[in-house]
Amino acid sequence: MTKSFRQYNTAVETREIIARIARSVLQQDRPRFQYATVATIDRVTRTATVLFPSDVTPVKVGMGSVQPMAPGQTVRIEGVRGDRFIADVMGPVGPDIYDIQFKLASPSLHQVWDNGTINWVGNFTAYGMRGANFLTTGVINIAQPANGAVITGVGGASNQTVAGAVINMAVGDGLYYVPPWGTNGASVDANFRMVGSSASYNLPSDWILICTRVNSYLYKWGTGEYDSEFYGTRMTTDVTNATGIGTGYTNGGTEVGVTMRWPNSGRGMILLGAKLRHATAGEGVYAAYQIRDNDSSGTVQVATADTDALYSESGNFFQTSYFNHHGSATLIPGNKYYIRSMVRATASAANATVSARRIGFIPTD
Repeated sequence: MTKSFRQYNTAVETREIIARIARSVLQQDRPRFQYATVATIDRVTRTATVLFPSDVTPVKVGMGSVQPMAPGQTVRIEGVRGDRFIADVMGPVGPDIYDIQFKLASPSLHQVWDNGTINWVGNFTAYGMRGANFLTTGVINIAQPANGAVITGVGGASNQTVAGAVINMAVGDGLYYVPPWGTNGASVDANFRMVGSSASYNLPSDWILICTRVNSYLYKWGTGEYDSEFYGTRMTTDVTNATGIGTGYTNGGTEVGVTMRWPNSGRGMILLGAKLRHATAGEGVYAAYQIRDNDSSGTVQVATADTDALYSESGNFFQTSYFNHHGSATLIPGNKYYIRSMVRATASAANATVSARRIGFIPTD
């Protein structure tokens, strides 16, 4: 009886024969992993040349997050023909973002501003990477890019042009620096990247994080430090004479105030200073503080009070005092507030003089 493809057994046998042939061809095109010796390394193009035991000519392969430290190391090669890559390294591996990030040191000054910008003075630095395949000096120096430099955006981030000596950052963006391997480590303006979070992007493992903007006011620097708009000590002084003094509290004609974020501890110290004098015997002048939301036009959260104020009658000398402010139900940690100096006279306001006003805020634990 002649067999036909319509017969089930014949169809199964034929399918198995085809499958064996296909597996054989695939195995030839995708050889099993092999070990090789590294001949050269190019970290810029993320490639290396390796020498297999049976070969005399090195073969170029790709490198991803796994990179050898130096030529001469044994590596395991995987992949398909035309797309082979280093899958593992025997011995120490090359630069890794976690290793470089751990070595990163802060510059002399770095700061954030209320308009969503950052800047720094001096260099971020990382040491201990000296070698022909790394840096000729062993040190990476990362200076702020100059005005006019364009920071390329990836991962959905927009390009950012440095202007006014600051760098604009959107919420969720991270500022990274691409190490200039094979050089003396000097800072390169073109090596900065702004990485967004709105689109997929495979972040190279050796890029160095400079700063990331966590939310509307909180930032984290690549050195591990957190920074925030208006956190920390704030201080301002005005030496002109106050005007428009009455028996009710006013700002004295010239606004003297500071913007800050209420600390997570819920406690802060307000520094208040002024030169106060009243020319009428028995009368006096007060200088107090007031706390509003956001700025001088915001809702009053803490009103002026004679009990938390400086007071002087006939004196004409500079006074200063600290007022501990804590436990206020109206002040929310992380929120933005404005503290300003306010003045008033008890009577005969025309004879009152207020000058050299100073106000500041110091967060406390």
